[in-house]
Amino acid sequence: MNIVIFPPNTFYYRVKTYRRSEMPGILSASHYKLSSQEQLPHFVCNSVLMASRFARVWHELADSAYLTNWAQRARQLRALRERAIAAQQTLAKYQAGDEHASAPPTLLLSLLVQLQALDVPAVGGLLLADASLCKRCRCH
Repeated sequence: MNIVIFPPNTFYYRVKTYRRSEMPGILSASHYKLSSQEQLPHFVCNSVLMASRFARVWHELADSAYLTNWAQRARQLRALRERAIAAQQTLAKYQAGDEHASAPPTLLLSLLVQLQALDVPAVGGLLLADASLCKRCRCH
């Protein structure tokens, strides 16, 4: 998508959005709009934000279902939780003297120690991605 600003005719600027033929014309500037000099920055800023969001969703939907920011964050928290659990299990095996256990990953363990120092909700020393923290995205 391209947003083009044409020079003023008297006191007004003409703003038009150009898009690919397969994309729908969802923005108000799909047909040209006239804007005063005072309102031009606000109109262009809002148009750019909407166009950026629309283009991102449009391109992500071409491959698969669109994930909101909240769902992506919840997915990352779950992955972090699983890695932290695996790191603690590896540490427990390593400390117990299991000959097949490798050295524990220190980065995740130091993250857990830092989170525990900040009183982040935890159960049994393990960070939990609580479903109540993520009610908006309904990803659980």
